Amino acid sequence: MATTPTRIVTGKASASADPSARLGQHYRIDLEDVLAALLADGLISNEDLNRVRADVRTTKGKLELHPLVLVANLKLADLREAGKPLSLEVLTHWLASRAKLPYLKIDPMKVDVAAVTQVVSHAYAMRYRILPVAVTELQVVFATSEPFDTRWIADLSHILRRDIQR
Repeated sequence: MATTPTRIVTGKASASADPSARLGQHYRIDLEDVLAALLADGLISNEDLNRVRADVRTTKGKLELHPLVLVANLKLADLREAGKPLSLEVLTHWLASRAKLPYLKIDPMKVDVAAVTQVVSHAYAMRYRILPVAVTELQVVFATSEPFDTRWIADLSHILRRDIQR
């Protein structure tokens, strides 16, 4: 009796079938992954996607900007809400939701600068794109522009001997 070969589909193969599923698979957020996810979630159109790509190709120095800033700078319309712009605030809410993290709007007047500057060095914070925003005896709360990069959490938890929240 002949058997039919079984085809095994791994998570990686299915992620490549759906480009929006790649968001968060890398440590750093990639513009192409962001665009695919925005398109899949109905925030932008194919025309918007092509406009962002064209703008990035023609403007030098923009690759250093965070992908959400690149998209927000074009002032695209939010396809979910007619007449509303796809602002950095809207994109940040969207990314926080995608990453299953709470959204935090940082009020510089409420941050205890003396306490948070003692937590991590500037170089470390820049490397992982994190910002300590609240410090207590038991925990440190960090804001991050790279919500899928969690390499730093275990290290800081061990060094600081505190619970780390994002």
